[in-house]
Amino acid sequence: MEASNKNRNRYTISSRKRKKLTVFISCLLIAVFTWLIVALSQKYSYQINAKLEFVNIPQDRILNIDPVVEAKLKLEGTGWALLFSKLNLEKKLLKVDLKNLGNSNTLSLKKNIDAFNLQLMGRQKIISVNPEQISFDFSSRMVKKVPVRLQGILSYQKQYHLSSPILLFPDSVVVNGPIDQVEKINEWKTVSLNLSEMDDSVMSKVKLMPSVNPSVRPIPDIISVSIPVERFTEGNIELLLTMINNQEKFEVNLLPPKIKVKYFCPVSRFHEVQPDMFEVIVDLNEWKKQGREKLMVKMLRSPDFIRIVSIYPTSIDFIVNK
Repeated sequence: MEASNKNRNRYTISSRKRKKLTVFISCLLIAVFTWLIVALSQKYSYQINAKLEFVNIPQDRILNIDPVVEAKLKLEGTGWALLFSKLNLEKKLLKVDLKNLGNSNTLSLKKNIDAFNLQLMGRQKIISVNPEQISFDFSSRMVKKVPVRLQGILSYQKQYHLSSPILLFPDSVVVNGPIDQVEKINEWKTVSLNLSEMDDSVMSKVKLMPSVNPSVRPIPDIISVSIPVERFTEGNIELLLTMINNQEKFEVNLLPPKIKVKYFCPVSRFHEVQPDMFEVIVDLNEWKKQGREKLMVKMLRSPDFIRIVSIYPTSIDFIVNK
């Protein structure tokens, strides 16, 4: 029992010693904290990687390099600035203004140090930059207007069809870029618009295909598409044939003199269909120059809002009285 008490006393710290230990640790922490404050308040030189972005590129020139490049910056600042500099500058783009570049193909980054420091708002100071200057690869710019072509697959419910042509707003875009690239462009396609089982008109926004060349871009890059869809009904009309190329004024009997046309038409415009909207001919040169025994029926004109289903007959007999 006595041995146990002796061991316990050996490892027990008295109240007085505990107070001394507490004071020692507190003093140590205060000293470390004070040293840290003093150290971080000192000025240091350090190097970091930063990203530079070119802005205000001359309107008549195309920049053929990446508009964002990396550079090594040597900075001077306090330890606090050093502590947070990497985080701050990796997220920040330092802008390089090319507005006053003129006809030069090189720019001194060294001369832009003051402009960079203004962007840092005094937290740290750039004292050098590597590279000190940068060369540009410029080319002449071309602006060209090209039509837009809609891509996609459209399908309709039974008896429903387009009631008039699809409209694009705008139907053309302005393409801006290097001459050698823009000259090759004659149209700009949209991304694929796929709509199925339509039974009503559709108005939609459609993006243009992204450019394969970052220096070439269309304006705008999104258009509106109007797809007029309506229910169709079937109609029939009988039309009188017109003969052409009968300069000799032969007396020709057409057998039959009329044909029948079956068509689909939007229900809302069915009452508009009239015979004078059509022009159907036969060409007497097929007999005079080609010796044909039948004349082919040709539809030269019909309303743009109908769909021709069939023409009967497609060729006719005739008798020429000389």
